[in-house]
Amino acid sequence: MDEIALRKLILGGESSSVEFKSKRKIGDPQDLAAECVAFLNRRGGRLLLGVENDGSIDGFRPDEIESVNSVLRSLAKDRINPPVFLDTENIVTPENIVIVLTVDEGIDKPYQTTKGGNFYIRTVDGKQHVSHRDELRRLFQIGAHVFAEKKTVSGTRISQLDLGAYRSYYETRFQEDSLDEDEDLIDQMRSLHLISQRELTVAGCLLFAHHPERDLPEFGIKLVWFRGTDSSSTDYRDERPINGGLRGCYEQTMSFLHAWNIRQQKEGASYNENSVPQVHPAVFEELVTNAFIHRDYFISDSIKIFIFDDRIEITSPGSLPNSLTLAEAQNGIRRSRNPIIEDIGQSLMKYKGHGTGLKRALKLCPGLHFENDVVRNRFTALIPIR
Repeated sequence: MDEIALRKLILGGESSSVEFKSKRKIGDPQDLAAECVAFLNRRGGRLLLGVENDGSIDGFRPDEIESVNSVLRSLAKDRINPPVFLDTENIVTPENIVIVLTVDEGIDKPYQTTKGGNFYIRTVDGKQHVSHRDELRRLFQIGAHVFAEKKTVSGTRISQLDLGAYRSYYETRFQEDSLDEDEDLIDQMRSLHLISQRELTVAGCLLFAHHPERDLPEFGIKLVWFRGTDSSSTDYRDERPINGGLRGCYEQTMSFLHAWNIRQQKEGASYNENSVPQVHPAVFEELVTNAFIHRDYFISDSIKIFIFDDRIEITSPGSLPNSLTLAEAQNGIRRSRNPIIEDIGQSLMKYKGHGTGLKRALKLCPGLHFENDVVRNRFTALIPIR
């Protein structure tokens, strides 16, 4: 980076990826560690050391640089857990030297300060202390240390399991007989994290319980077919909640969407020519499956499918997982937020498990558009209707 690039960065002001730190604040290494932790736990960023909040440069004299670097080395090693490597670049300006500290996105999330053991995450307003239990769970999930699907569903019992459904799944998938004794079958399910002690996990409940909606009512589908194009309208053709296990919810949802998928003649086609669906059925299969498999089960909310005159919106709770970008997802790169549901789901739903669902849907529906809303923590697929 040269001085011109630095000046442009300063003119842009502080943001979710840029933070100014004046020379006098370098004396508080704990605050500096907290800023680095916030960047590590998000998408990385730059700390401009020697720049005031108003963008003016106080900077460092040449004889002060080694002292600052010593602070930074100690900070990276002793004040951040797990320890990290930090890159610095010294930019000479007429006022003084600005140290640009680049903090890449962490590969071993979540990070915390060693003093106090605090977790931080970067937002548009600066670093934010993470203390709420659900926020910490999501932060650990980003680092693949905690999975919502393994969380125990309080009050559930093993007697709620449909052992016949699990036995059928096992025999169909592996082409071999399952264990004869129910207790042996239960032990097998426990090893797969479908059961925890004597209660069901979220994955076990959604995949193989008789009536999962009794314990997890928030994890269903809200389906509304509106008149017109306004989502705030109360005028709709149909509205229905779809609840139950993943397989049942998937089948009910697909049944409704296929029934809706009005047939129409190709432009210029003859009267006797076969009609085509409004939306290619495989697009629904890919996007609905994607919503079930990759949604964030830490968020107590339903998947929303809204049908309008000009589009269909399929919204699932949780933005893309584990720092996955939209461009990566559209090109077949995947991250596993729910590996158990993902693995078993490929046998229960029309799911290939190769991470290419969005790519296939785009090929079949070129006007398809995705919105990865990190602020509202949701992911939406918008299907245009001709």
